[in-house]
Amino acid sequence: MSVRIIGSSFATSALEVVILKTLHMFEVPFLIVGCFKYITSQFEVRFSATVYLVCFCFFKQLAMIFMSVLAGNMYESIGFQGAYLVLGLVTLGFTLMSAFTLSGPGPFSLRRRAKEAL
Repeated sequence: MSVRIIGSSFATSALEVVILKTLHMFEVPFLIVGCFKYITSQFEVRFSATVYLVCFCFFKQLAMIFMSVLAGNMYESIGFQGAYLVLGLVTLGFTLMSAFTLSGPGPFSLRRRAKEAL
């Protein structure tokens, strides 16, 4: 996601933005699968669709209200390129932070396992 957002800040034409926007089609399935995996691990499977609709979609829209105000203010004060660069860097920061702090195998665990197997 951060590649798409930061790339949009450096795009010089509408075609480049459209090409970068198509990267979104790869992000959405991972987000939805991860969301449902979490929901089914925490709640009964029969409630997964309800929890998804009520919790995930509702709070996503609620967060969008506040993010729209912040992004709009940034867009007016520092322009399109600056706003998208700031948003992309924030996204990159959270991505890197979550890669190392969330439980489960870390980003380098496959590399370690491959070295141990040799």
